[in-house]
Amino acid sequence: MQTVEVCLGCGRTINRSYLYCPWCGLEKEGNHSPESLDPVFQKLEALQYQNRIKYIEKLEAKLANLEQELDKLTLSTELHS
Repeated sequence: MQTVEVCLGCGRTINRSYLYCPWCGLEKEGNHSPESLDPVFQKLEALQYQNRIKYIEKLEAKLANLEQELDKLTLSTELHS
């Protein structure tokens, strides 16, 4: 099993034997202390938060469309009664 580490530039996991991150091109530094990874994890958390907000906005739009369709269906049913 190959060992991996976290790139300080983009936060993706990379093979420990790589000299540069294949995703962002950042040159890999030596040993990483837990404190040096804090900015990476903060960036990842911010991206996750943004993705959650986008997902919620999409769900809200779908819900609004469903409510409109339900209103149309209800009105159509009332007119045919």
